[in-house]
Amino acid sequence: MIVKFVKHKLHGVVLAIGDGGNDIGMIEEANIGVGILGREGKSAAAASDFYFGQFKHLDRLLLHHGRWFYMRISYFFVYYGWKNLIMTVLMFLYILRSAYSGYPAFSEFFITMYNLLIGMYLIGYYGVW
Repeated sequence: MIVKFVKHKLHGVVLAIGDGGNDIGMIEEANIGVGILGREGKSAAAASDFYFGQFKHLDRLLLHHGRWFYMRISYFFVYYGWKNLIMTVLMFLYILRSAYSGYPAFSEFFITMYNLLIGMYLIGYYGVW
């Protein structure tokens, strides 16, 4: 019930950790379920998204990979902002140069390819590394 409350009422992302058969409902209700292989069997591990052999391996999941995720997403937003800033400044300078004629500075094909290539590069680069 706590997982359901946090997920639906507080609109939070929930990570549930369990080690037995009584934790299956909690693990399935959570956005991310982590099962621990323990004395009670493998039922929690079978119902989870990730599973570990011991509790001591949780710190790497939460601290190490969580930090990597925040670093990657922050770099993505910074580069995405710069990409849009560059395009906006170029369009603004073109509008000033063309005396507000209303003629588009870039074709739709160029804008699509620019967004596609820059977006694919960033996602691929930070997704792999």
